[in-house]
Amino acid sequence: MIGTANPTNLENKNFLKIRWIRWIRGAFIPGPRFRLSPHGAAIIAKRFLAKPRPTSSMAGNPEASATMRLSALFLITALLVPILHAEPLALSGPDYAGALQPQVTIVGKGEIHLVFGRKDGSISHSASSDGGRTFGAPVKIGTLPKLALGMHRGPRLAAAGDRLVVSAISHETGNLSAWSSSDGGRTWEEPVVVNSVPKAAEEGLHAMAANGARVAISWLDDRGGKKELRAAISEDGGRHWAPDILIYHSPDGAICPCCAPSLAFSANGELAAMWRNDLGGCRDLYLAISTDGGRSFGTAGKLGNGTWKVNACPMDGGGLTYLPDGSKPVTLWRRETSLYLAKPGEAEQSLGEGKDPAISAGTKGPLLAWQTSAGLIIQAPGQPSRPLDPAGRGVALASAPDHRAAAAVWESGAPAGGLKIEILGGL
Repeated sequence: MIGTANPTNLENKNFLKIRWIRWIRGAFIPGPRFRLSPHGAAIIAKRFLAKPRPTSSMAGNPEASATMRLSALFLITALLVPILHAEPLALSGPDYAGALQPQVTIVGKGEIHLVFGRKDGSISHSASSDGGRTFGAPVKIGTLPKLALGMHRGPRLAAAGDRLVVSAISHETGNLSAWSSSDGGRTWEEPVVVNSVPKAAEEGLHAMAANGARVAISWLDDRGGKKELRAAISEDGGRHWAPDILIYHSPDGAICPCCAPSLAFSANGELAAMWRNDLGGCRDLYLAISTDGGRSFGTAGKLGNGTWKVNACPMDGGGLTYLPDGSKPVTLWRRETSLYLAKPGEAEQSLGEGKDPAISAGTKGPLLAWQTSAGLIIQAPGQPSRPLDPAGRGVALASAPDHRAAAAVWESGAPAGGLKIEILGGL
């Protein structure tokens, strides 16, 4: 007891404070504003509104118990309001005017990196050190003549150990170039051409993934006159690249010529590659896996049980990720007008109408985003889908190293151009 304070009131306040401190951890997610995640709200509601264990001073005092529970309900309601009204962070103004095809990666706690291209051929990087609340002025990485942009073309970004790697393709030279930075993107080394045969990557579609200092890039390759899928590996964070290798050549002559490939590493270093094939007039998604870090790939296998017979390129390659448990890769892709979620060797799961999907990994399952006629949609693990931006397009996702948070970035669709980014937690 302190002075003449009422011991019952003090004990009730301490009881509430202890519960608050214990269960508020993990309920907030970083972003342009602090927001309570639905998962965090559920935890707090369950813990605070449950009938409390009686203490010696609360015994026989139902008024104190009811007051505490009503106070908790008021607090939860107040915290939930920002969920309904919080807006993603808009990156606009001259620094982001004309920004296209953004990509994002998260390094450590609160360090987020963006890369994007422009029609003038420039490639730029910007970073946040405060969990995505603010971003520094973009730094120009380099310029490529006729930079490949649009329809899933554009720069790619990966964190490789203590280095950042950015890759992009020039339609004019037909080469795939990679830049790397050892100081968090403040400065960039001169680019290195990745494809072993000049002009072989002129289609402009490629993917990149990293696991530690190992970086993998795959692309649609034209060296044989018809599209095939090739890859190259760097073991030192993008500074040097081994000669490229063939992942897949279609027995019908070519894979689908205008759909971007996907790459993903598992936690144990397994590397999966996905692409849209062209076999017997069917444009289905196929997957091949490397168990030696990308030096070779196993036999390709079709994803899903259905098929899509179409004499045209959908220009939609889907997405690929590994969940933290390191089991089978999870794939997301389009067939006709619908999206499907599938693992190799298993039946596909329909998600309904959509196109241009993106996927990343949370601790409870995959994080998904896609385009519809009503704009961008996003779906967190175990949650229903929700609108992300009715005017947005070109969404990309990336998970934090612990997979508990992720970032979504996209073209805003505003007349003045620019990007938007939203940070999600409780994954």
